[in-house]
Amino acid sequence: MAVLVRMSFILLFGFTQCKKCNENLSLRSTTTLSQSSTYSTRYASKANDGYLATGFYDCAHTLHGNPIAWFQVDLGEEYRITSVKIYSRKEVDWSPIRFKHFYLDVSNSSAAGTTTSERTRCYTDISTGLPDNIIDIPCKQTARYVIVETTYDTPEDDPETGAILEICEIQVYSLQNCSTTDSSSILEVLAIGVAVCFGFTICCVLIKKYSDLLRRGSNGTFVNERIARGLSETGQPTREHNRHPREHQQTARRPDHQRRRRHRQRETPAHSLPQSTRARNQSRAPQSKFLDD
Repeated sequence: MAVLVRMSFILLFGFTQCKKCNENLSLRSTTTLSQSSTYSTRYASKANDGYLATGFYDCAHTLHGNPIAWFQVDLGEEYRITSVKIYSRKEVDWSPIRFKHFYLDVSNSSAAGTTTSERTRCYTDISTGLPDNIIDIPCKQTARYVIVETTYDTPEDDPETGAILEICEIQVYSLQNCSTTDSSSILEVLAIGVAVCFGFTICCVLIKKYSDLLRRGSNGTFVNERIARGLSETGQPTREHNRHPREHQQTARRPDHQRRRRHRQRETPAHSLPQSTRARNQSRAPQSKFLDD
């Protein structure tokens, strides 16, 4: 049992060290957001506040009249990214008409210091109709910067011109070690730990049970116990066990001529015995209740 408990703790510790969670790096305190320009008070920080509303006042917004617009997530250091999810502006009276023909790049240099040709491309939008305002983009790359960029001048903006980005929330995911302060992760770890302990316990019980059955006979008695008690394979006493051990020794030590003489003495008729012996035997015999007349 002690070995079982020790192995369970080892497996549980290994699981907690190896368990990975798909973490949204945008919410980390070391992550900073920026954009090429800012319209009014629609700052880039609105895109990582954890609020998924997509109204005009909930989104980061670049200025009109620029040939290029970009939005950047600086993770602070390189990470192995798995995917990027973007929420663009959408309201009852406003469709995501500006969320078209953009591209998603990753790089170890900032958007201000590089061009798109110097980065690694993860996605290029080629929408022709009205796009969905939420898009989840696979991007399995290792980088520090995640950059959304566009040069698309929306015709519906007339008379306004220029490329515009309206990003309400951006989520950059990466597989990271689970935080021990996450209640869901703790519950998951505890559940798996209990399952591991229970599984090992069941295995040990079954192994012990079947090993005992292999050592037992048909009557459920241990083979060694049967031998010690002098029982046969069917559980019946053996002939050798019925004899007293001292008798075994005496028989083994007695010469053949003595055994033959004792046998002859047992079979000697009464009339061949000496007269004194016969008289002594008759005097010891019980008297009959009925006497002859």
